[in-house]
Amino acid sequence: MKSVLIGVILKGIFLLAGVECAVNINECEEGPCKNGAVCEDGIADYTCHCAPSQDGIVWGGKNCSVKLTGCQTHDCQNEALCIPTYQAESHGHLCQCQPGFYDATCSTPTTFSFASRGYLLVELPVNNQSRREVAGEQLASVSLRFRTTLPSAILFYRGHEAEYLFLELFDGILRAELKRQDEYLLLLEELRVDDGHWHKVEVVLQNTVQLKLWHDSCDAGVCVQSSPVPHNTTPIPHAFLSMYVGGAQDPLANNTQSQQGFVGCLEDLQVDAEAVLPVALPVSEVSSVTQGCDRTEWCLSEPCFHGGLCVDLWTTFRCDCLRPYGGPACSYEHPAVTFGLENSTSFSSFILSDGLGADFNISFFIRSLKPNGLLLQISNETDPCLTIYLKNGKLKIEMLSTDTVTFPEYLVDGRRHLVALSFQGGIVGAHQPDTYVELGQLVGRPLLAGYDVYIGGRPDPDSTDLWGGYFKGCLQDIQLNSHKIEFFQVENYSLPDEPNRTQNINLVNGCISDNTCKVGALVSLCIAQLFIIGV
Repeated sequence: MKSVLIGVILKGIFLLAGVECAVNINECEEGPCKNGAVCEDGIADYTCHCAPSQDGIVWGGKNCSVKLTGCQTHDCQNEALCIPTYQAESHGHLCQCQPGFYDATCSTPTTFSFASRGYLLVELPVNNQSRREVAGEQLASVSLRFRTTLPSAILFYRGHEAEYLFLELFDGILRAELKRQDEYLLLLEELRVDDGHWHKVEVVLQNTVQLKLWHDSCDAGVCVQSSPVPHNTTPIPHAFLSMYVGGAQDPLANNTQSQQGFVGCLEDLQVDAEAVLPVALPVSEVSSVTQGCDRTEWCLSEPCFHGGLCVDLWTTFRCDCLRPYGGPACSYEHPAVTFGLENSTSFSSFILSDGLGADFNISFFIRSLKPNGLLLQISNETDPCLTIYLKNGKLKIEMLSTDTVTFPEYLVDGRRHLVALSFQGGIVGAHQPDTYVELGQLVGRPLLAGYDVYIGGRPDPDSTDLWGGYFKGCLQDIQLNSHKIEFFQVENYSLPDEPNRTQNINLVNGCISDNTCKVGALVSLCIAQLFIIGV
């Protein structure tokens, strides 16, 4: 006992000063740390923070005086970073894995992909939860990395219909939701992550529920949204032992906004700090899961013609075409049709096979030099329900009453104009490039299936004259809601269903002008009215 007391007394003498050894001595004053290390004073101790590697030499040990050699020979794989260690005077190393790999040597791939929408059901071990609760952690967490180009999908779903924790993409935004006694919603708004790049995300439930995203645009590289959770709801429910990856079965998926499975790649999946590896994932009939991440950059080859926008759908692509083009690659141009060529009487009529309803859209291209004429009319058995016509070069819209609204552009200048009208809640609006213009309010009625549609004029000339006579010029790419009206048979092109056409009188395929240059006419009097689209 005496020798022990002497040791304590000596320690107080050399390391502390003052009454009862209460004043700390700065052990860093004697400079115990070597090779550029930074000394941090402690209570009766010090810590040396070794300098970063210089010229391939890494220092370690208590005073950073030991040259670490554990990485001179190592078994780290797949470009893992070898970190030398020195413990109990023995050299060793740790492998810091690159994303997509796991285990002590980073030899196990963690990447897997969903080629179609579905899900995997992972049943988590009960003993793992019990061990965590005994330790007092009471913590649920899921972390993963993902990449996709689809804007909406379920990443994971833990729990059942009444008690759950899930993470999803909705309109390209991360969205996490916890349901216990109450609901807790977390969003990372204005940060789209459906760009095809890898993104790391984590959801943690403890005394708060947290949503974390590692992203270059976030402060310190991590964006965090959190919400406090009452203590009485903290213990992890038994339902959380069931976890769906890449989707969820019905009716669980109905709790989400996306309500659909994930298509893309996942890796580095960890549940409650335990790695879930692709080799351990169950085989499922409701999901086509494969190891690795095969990725085709569909839009790099610019597959869409005529300015069409390529939309990457991960397993394929879609072209969003500029009008009047269509087809899978925007290579098809909806043909223009000439009305009134050489002053002929021409019109088209058909019966609506599907009603347009009370709220609808009508759009078309127009090119003309004649200031007046009937463009389109939809009628029931007795009266017109909607009339669109030209009057003094301006487009007029009229419904049940004699009130009219006017399209803002002057249209009869011989150039091509796109007219896009919306009828919503009695308000008539015009969609123009990068803007929407409210034209006014018109009282109308729903446009039902079976109503007659007239384009360019009516069979009766007298009723046509009420609206300025027959239209003369070109129309192209007429759309009534989703219906595309084709006046002539189109070969080798798949078209959506169109309304039933009943009459097609004196229409000419293509946009063709009158032949006003007659043989023998003076050249100075030859005025060609050109309607050719695109000129």
